[in-house]
Amino acid sequence: MHKTHINLTFRRIGAFIYDSLLIIALLFLITALAVTLNKGEAIQSHLYLMIIFPVTLLFFCGFWINGGQTLGMRAWQIKVVDDNVSPISSRQALIRYLCGVFLFGITLIYSFFNAEGKALADVVAKTKVIRFKPSKTNT
Repeated sequence: MHKTHINLTFRRIGAFIYDSLLIIALLFLITALAVTLNKGEAIQSHLYLMIIFPVTLLFFCGFWINGGQTLGMRAWQIKVVDDNVSPISSRQALIRYLCGVFLFGITLIYSFFNAEGKALADVVAKTKVIRFKPSKTNT
């Protein structure tokens, strides 16, 4: 694997950790609201899980479709694009999300063995993650 690909993979890991903290905070708020609505009792309904899945889906897919970057990706200056370096479609975002959920770390480990440094989710969705430095504007 090329040094640039290794650097990018570690940036992806950093962005994942950053986004995980944001997701944990978001799910904490949803859980607090759900427990409050359940009169302080533990939530034992499958409905709760059915709420969490779409929330995380909307978080990741929403950011990927609208700008190609989650907040973690912005902090680590990386961006997801399609193979033609254009914004990704809703379908591609959904494929990336589902691969990430069901294959979790396997998709990222794959990037160490891929000649282009692509994660398995990127190969399946026909996307790639690139280094993206925002342009500096004069204010």
